[in-house]
Amino acid sequence: MTNEMQRQLVNVVLTKIKKNENRVFSIAKNRKENQDTLIALGLTDSNIEQIILELDATDCISSFEMDKSDFSGYVFEFGKVIKAQEIYIKFRVLFENDVCYISCISFHYPNYKLKYLFK
Repeated sequence: MTNEMQRQLVNVVLTKIKKNENRVFSIAKNRKENQDTLIALGLTDSNIEQIILELDATDCISSFEMDKSDFSGYVFEFGKVIKAQEIYIKFRVLFENDVCYISCISFHYPNYKLKYLFK
């Protein structure tokens, strides 16, 4: 698959997430990195959901990965500058019937230099 085709597919999924009004969102708060970052930036769950809804393909690090925990859906990784800080965002998305399930696995300062696929 070409880089351009992959970029377009990422945008298709992001558009589908944005247009689906029947979303169920959750974030893994049991991870200390996530907790520390949310507190440091003063963000809530709804802020995180909104940030995910504002992502586009140029923010993508990796896409359409299978979940290591064998959950259904695909895992996407993004980077985004929020309040002048680069943030690593990893979430699983699953479309089931008319519901879009988004499970944010990671939302924290990166542990390594992020390499964007389409920048």
